[in-house]
Amino acid sequence: VAQVPVNESFFVLGGSSVLAVQVVERLEQETGHAVALKAFFETPTVEGIAASLGEASSPEAPVIVWLRRGAPDNLDPPLFCLFGVNLYQALANALPAERAVVGMHVPFRYLPGRDARPTLDQVAARYLEQVRRYQLRGPYHLLGLCFGGIVAWEVARQLEALGQEVAHVTII
Repeated sequence: VAQVPVNESFFVLGGSSVLAVQVVERLEQETGHAVALKAFFETPTVEGIAASLGEASSPEAPVIVWLRRGAPDNLDPPLFCLFGVNLYQALANALPAERAVVGMHVPFRYLPGRDARPTLDQVAARYLEQVRRYQLRGPYHLLGLCFGGIVAWEVARQLEALGQEVAHVTII
């Protein structure tokens, strides 16, 4: 892109989550300031990224983004899209405008030979913790793509084990 407006979303301009990681690394090399990947997803504009330069962030910090806020008067619980953020944006845009949609990615540090591989139960428990920060009680609406669908299914199982209602689990 020859000209990038300061208020245009990186993702609207064709960026992807893989490119976002590369941009964050390059910005850190070029500026000498830390750029939180979470901030990059939350405010993916030149303005937003510039404002977040130097903010401390852990690589294990969850990335949780409102992909669509929904109508202010809508009392329906949000749709939680697990194991990714940007890959669900087109889906969020295609849903009715009153529908709130949250994209979630909870990173795990795993180095073979050094770290124990996280189990599905452990992965789902971390996602469950984040979902419940946004919504304490059911009914829950969960969605996941590929392995994210398996995680969504396990999160639903853990929610039901806690006595919570899960209205929908969608696996793509």
